[in-house]
Amino acid sequence: MNIQKVYHDLRYNIYSMKWIDTLIEYLFPPHCAGCKKTGYELCQECTEHVRNSFPRTLPHIYVGFSYQDPVVKHTLKALKFKKRKKLAEIIGELLYERTIEDISDQHAFSLKKEILPIPIPLSKKRFNERGFNQSELIARSFASRDPLFTLHTRILIRTRHTKPQSSIHLKRERLENIHGVFSVSNKISLKGKTIILIDDIVTTGATMKEAEKTLKSKGARKVFLLAVAH
Repeated sequence: MNIQKVYHDLRYNIYSMKWIDTLIEYLFPPHCAGCKKTGYELCQECTEHVRNSFPRTLPHIYVGFSYQDPVVKHTLKALKFKKRKKLAEIIGELLYERTIEDISDQHAFSLKKEILPIPIPLSKKRFNERGFNQSELIARSFASRDPLFTLHTRILIRTRHTKPQSSIHLKRERLENIHGVFSVSNKISLKGKTIILIDDIVTTGATMKEAEKTLKSKGARKVFLLAVAH
């Protein structure tokens, strides 16, 4: 194998992909997810608007923003359903800014030990339909903000497909729908670990609490529950 040729071809392919992406953005510039202004994923005015969006409180869950706010809702929908993945970088940064001070007041951060951000996983069916996990992209952006964070995306596993929790109105049925839906990979020990569990939208918190229970059953010492919007 000619290593130099492989290296050259790889660099050429990467350069070509970047050139194509640049051309596409030039021909079809993005529109702000909040106000449709041309040339932005999320313009400065809408970014500041999101910063000033405060959610209703939810017991034991740290929530960044209000899903009732139209800019927040449009931004998350654009990420999830229009595959505008670059928005995840902005959302992760805003979530970090909004929540890190409250979370870091906790004793776990004062120990200066590794902390594991873990996204809520999708079922295989949902992942295949969408092609990506929006919570994973947000968690990746969030985790890049702090040297104590080590992102893990394959520890928590969704073992079956379930109905969306937002489509179920009775509390009992919500709990039944999500019961036992998560498992944990044995590739890493969670004993004594501190985890930040990250999801995009939380309704009642049943999904996050089921995931928290699963992680703690495998030895996690502390699990912070963190959602972008409620």
